[in-house]
Order: sequence, then structure tokens, then C-alpha cells
Amino acid sequence: MKLNIFYDTNRYLVDLEELVGTNQAPWNQFSDIQMYKLEDHVDPNEEFAVIYLINGTRSPSSKFLNHIAALREAGAHPLSIVIALNESNKLNNHEKVLVEQEVEAALVAQGWGTLQHKYLWVSTPIFSLYQTIMRTPIGIPDSELVMWDDEVNMRLSVHMVVERNWVYRMIRYSQIERLSEPLQRLLSVPELLIRKLPNKGHLYTYQVNKDLITRFDKEPNLSIHPVNYLETMNQYASSGDVLLCRVTYMDTDTSVLKQIELECSVIVLVDGLDTMTTCELSEHISELQKCYMGVIFIPFSQYTFMKLQGLESEAVTIPQLISDPLILIADRYGFPVPKSSVLNWNQALEKESGLERILYEINLATKKGLMKDAAAV
Repeated sequence: MKLNIFYDTNRYLVDLEELVGTNQAPWNQFSDIQMYKLEDHVDPNEEFAVIYLINGTRSPSSKFLNHIAALREAGAHPLSIVIALNESNKLNNHEKVLVEQEVEAALVAQGWGTLQHKYLWVSTPIFSLYQTIMRTPIGIPDSELVMWDDEVNMRLSVHMVVERNWVYRMIRYSQIERLSEPLQRLLSVPELLIRKLPNKGHLYTYQVNKDLITRFDKEPNLSIHPVNYLETMNQYASSGDVLLCRVTYMDTDTSVLKQIELECSVIVLVDGLDTMTTCELSEHISELQKCYMGVIFIPFSQYTFMKLQGLESEAVTIPQLISDPLILIADRYGFPVPKSSVLNWNQALEKESGLERILYEINLATKKGLMKDAAAV
């Protein structure tokens, strides 16, 4: 996972190099860490985690606001962005609240809405000074930094900290460890880095065949995001998104369906494998629907879908389909028809595999999702 750190004050670069250079968790868990000034150009459409290290003693700059606006337009998730307000040692608690309110108001005016995480107050200068003292423990560095200690309820100079042998407390004074929680969350849920363009429907797929996903990629207004874990989806899927999950008719009573407790629309494909046709699955699905009222269940035949793929690539011929006992074509009432009477095999296989209805339900759900997201802005 890539992490980009943007800073608005030149002297913060040395502090950041000290911080990242510790090579400790979570910093050593990122595959790539880059540090940039706010004015440096970085393509916002790339997928990366972000830390903004912003001087908390000043009002938010236009460079910062323009920078974070570009991320929003590119579809960055709010939880992929960590805003660290620096030099916390220079402000009291009341002043910090005022700064947070000013930053929040500026971001809400951009259309972010209320961000889902609090701003983190840190002091990289204190952390950098701590590193210096640990490298050269003899003597007291010449520094005007002051640190607030809650235990003694007073501000301490560097001389006082060293003389009282409280150097170990400087890590706490710097509050650098507060960055660990949001960064560990990003590392554990990499899907937070997905760019979600606001004018597109977003479909998350779980246990769905790659060939089927490739078919969805042909839809121009749909972005496809395969996921590996359902339990983390509630951290990044919005109410306007759609989850498409595939299960077999044999495992519909397993924990897969029980994990689906999401605000987004949920469509479950029940695969009959090469044992049950989509028509035969209907009765089985009607029982499932009673247990999961908010979920759309669709009978699906992976076997029939693969035959459709073969027909389109000319790897399968119509005579082979006619002679295949596992391929059944039904009329609108569910009764089988002579396969020799089928005029449009592509259309027939789309219907029998379940693909036709899958595409219909996905398009309907994503349209509703876009309307819901637009109404929320």
C-alpha cells in the first residue's frame, strides 16, 4: 500500500524523515511512502493513503483546501485521508477546538460533509527533538520548545524535561502514536483506497467468477470492485453502493449470508452448479427470501453462463448446446421448449444463466444508489 504525506511547512520535512526513518510499525508496513509539499503535483486519481501534516497554528490555506478538493473530485474515501494538525504544543485545548471548527467548516463548504474521523493533534518538532536527545544523551539541546504535562498541569521547557529525567515522556507529549490507529485501519482495509467517482455506480463483488466480472466491465456507468472480506465492507461501502455475492445452492445456510448486514443494496446469486437449473432454483430461493427480506436473490447457472461465453468465442457450437443434457431452455412460464426451436441462442443463454436479470437488477440498484447519494449531498 502506498502512503503519500503532504506538508505545508518546509521545516516539517526533517521531522517526517525522522518519523518514517524509525522503520517501526505502522510506517514499515507500507510498501511505499512519499513526502510532498502541498504545491507538488501528484495525480489524485492514483490510489494511495494520505496524511496531511498541517500547521495547526494557522488558518487552513487555499493550497490545502484545493488539494483535498482534488481528492474528493477523484472519488477518494474520507477514511483514506488523515488530517494531522501539527505543533499542538503551542495551543491550549480551547484554541484547538476553534482550529478544528475552522477546518471542518472549510471542508464542509467543499461538499465533504462531516468527516468520519476526528482531526489528530501532533507535534512532530517534539518527536524530532526526542530523537535528537536519544542519539546524543549528553548535554541539553538548545530549543525553545515547551511541552504540556497533564500530570503536573504545567508547561515544561526542554531543560526541565531533561533535568527531571522525563525524556521518555516526550513521545506522549508529541502525540505521534495517535497516527497509528487510522493508519492501521487503512492497512487492514485496503479497499478504503478505492477511488469512487461520484457519477458512476459502484458494484462490489464477493466470490464472483472473473468471467462474470469481465462481463460487468462492459457496462459504461459501472465501476467494479472485487472484495475479499464481507466483514470490513461496512467501513467503506456507502448506502448508494451495491454488493453482488455468489453462493451455491448447497451453502445458502452458511455464515456467508449471515455476514451481510450492510446499508448498501445486496444482490445474491444462488448458483445451481450443474445440478439445478435456474427454474428449479426458484422454489429454493423463495424460502431464502422469507429469511432475508432486504436481499435480492437471483437464480444463477455458472455452467450455462460458461456455455454462453463459449458460444460468443465460437468455442461452443449450437449443435453441442442442443445435445447437452444440462442445458435446458424454458419458456416464459418455466416449461421446457424444444432446443431445436431456439432462434437466438445468445439471448436464450443470457436468460437461462440468470445474466439477463442480474444486469437488470444491478442497473436498477445502481441508479437508485446514485439518486440516493445525490440527495445526500
